[in-house]
Amino acid sequence: MMKPFLAMVLAFTITARGAERVDNGLLAFYDFNTIEGPIVKDRSGLKPSLDLRIRAQGNTRRTNGSLEIIKGTVITSERPPLRMLNALKQSNEITVEVWFKPGNLKQDGPARLVTISKNISERNFTIGQKAANLQSRLRTTRTSKNGMPAIDTTPILSEKLTHAVYVRDSSGIASLYVNGKKVKGQMTAGAMSNWDSSYRLALGNELSGERPWLGTLYLVAIYNRDLSAKEVALHFKSGAQAKMDPTKLAAAQNEHLFETKIAPLLSKHCLECHDPATTKGDLDLSQKLTAFADKDMIVSGKHEISTLWEAVAKNEMPKKRTPLSTSEKALLKQWIDGGAKWTLSRIDPAIYAQGNETSGNWI
Repeated sequence: MMKPFLAMVLAFTITARGAERVDNGLLAFYDFNTIEGPIVKDRSGLKPSLDLRIRAQGNTRRTNGSLEIIKGTVITSERPPLRMLNALKQSNEITVEVWFKPGNLKQDGPARLVTISKNISERNFTIGQKAANLQSRLRTTRTSKNGMPAIDTTPILSEKLTHAVYVRDSSGIASLYVNGKKVKGQMTAGAMSNWDSSYRLALGNELSGERPWLGTLYLVAIYNRDLSAKEVALHFKSGAQAKMDPTKLAAAQNEHLFETKIAPLLSKHCLECHDPATTKGDLDLSQKLTAFADKDMIVSGKHEISTLWEAVAKNEMPKKRTPLSTSEKALLKQWIDGGAKWTLSRIDPAIYAQGNETSGNWI
């Protein structure tokens, strides 16, 4: 199940035809809604975003909600997705979801749908098509650098729109789902702590260009937790054209800002005087209940009338210590104006004293 660390991963809800997708643990989301250009946008809302680039754009055809690969190319991140890799290694869980339509049933290799790898023999994860079969490979401390032994399905694919989901929980139980139903389960023991942080994310091919996949992609999502069978079925019901709710996305971005920037900022500058033990000025900024006890202290959406902002802007807080930098003040202002979402039950200074901030994990 999901670890406490995962609270530091952005979550949001996507809606489509009245059905909702699950809202926690999402690391990257591609809906292929951009109809031109070489960039495939990551719609997860996480910063920095994990956008991908089509190496040979002329080998693809883009429409609103799909990307057809008509000739071999690779769609890849321009550098290793460290934010994603670190989150997956720490959770030791993964879900990779793909809506796709094969161009034919003769592809082999397997032809790569989604991969985090270096070449044809070194990977962290891959899901691909092998004729009419699906195959997945996951690197752990108990599998090979190539992610073997793999999970192979029986011939199950057709040249129709297909929903495929790979799920692996922290105990090592791995499952493949096709169109909402589990088709294969297998124990993949070991930890994902040995993942190589130099590998990049790619769609439609191996990074070396030797395992091209042909067909149409409609949606790709990656989570750092194991979706339940019920959640997988819900995503199948939601369909390939699921869209994000902008309001919920904005709220999720504000939550992420709090967890990755504001909580460390408060821990560094404020909790020495404003924690449960000291509460100078009767203010405890370590918990939501006490931080918002005075309705004027932090006014959601209005930094200009928030007492906390006023004290920080005038360098009255922190007292007798180095004031917040210009960039730190800008982050605090952004957080308050964005809704001042507070998602942690308590800010623990011990976490940030060791420099364990997710803000350093750039893509």
